[in-house]
Amino acid sequence: MRVYLTLFLVIVWTFLILVPLKTYADDMTFTCKPVVAGMPKKDGSFYVEDISEKSTPILDIIPDNQFLLRKKDV
Repeated sequence: MRVYLTLFLVIVWTFLILVPLKTYADDMTFTCKPVVAGMPKKDGSFYVEDISEKSTPILDIIPDNQFLLRKKDV
């Protein structure tokens, strides 16, 4: 009986893992890295940095973003 239960669970787990993978097969995922960041200073001016500068403390802490595009949304 234990062999049948194990076989059943393996089949169910396989089904639960493979079905979601097929669902997003036609969708496209894009990864975007930040290139410009800024923030207001206390004196009213703005601090702005871009990717071409040597020191980029704000850009270093901003995570990369991922966008999922479906064909029906585009």
